Amino acid sequence: MTALVTQFDSRLEVDLEGFRKNIIYQMSNGIFGIVPLGTTGESPTITEEEFKGIVSSAMDEAKGRIPVIVGTGTNSTDKTIHATKAAEELSEPQFWKAQKDFVKLMENAYERVSKQVQKRFAGSAGEQNAAATAKAKP
Repeated sequence: MTALVTQFDSRLEVDLEGFRKNIIYQMSNGIFGIVPLGTTGESPTITEEEFKGIVSSAMDEAKGRIPVIVGTGTNSTDKTIHATKAAEELSEPQFWKAQKDFVKLMENAYERVSKQVQKRFAGSAGEQNAAATAKAKP
């Protein structure tokens, strides 16, 4: 499974064409899933429009042939819930229900939180009918 880097052009805007080419390259080389907006750094800082463009591009290129695990975790539970709902809406319903598309929730990388808070965070976002996976730091 490949954690994808979000490419940016010389104007520092998201390069969706380059992003799509990377997905095609990854799939042609036998990967079995992609993780857009994982923990490569940009997920908490992109705009909602950029988020939708990246997720739509990933879902469109994968077309259910490989799982897409979208990173929706942010420093804000409300923004995470909103991003999780958006990822589900951008997925083809048949892929979401077949659990071919998922979201990945991670708490803030710079703050330690208790297991109880992690469960509440994942539970709040997971209540939105998302196929959510939560990763806890040791």
